[in-house]
Amino acid sequence: MTDVEGAERPGLGPRVDLERSIVMLDWLGDIDLQRRAQIGLNKGESD
Repeated sequence: MTDVEGAERPGLGPRVDLERSIVMLDWLGDIDLQRRAQIGLNKGESD
């Protein structure tokens, strides 16, 4: 990953990576979350 949040604050890198991994696992396992996000994206495109 080239974009590391918290890079200016030492020690946050591993925590950010862990949080991103948790969010990604939630995303992959939750079809309803994916649908809601897609609906939101579609709304933005139609405005």
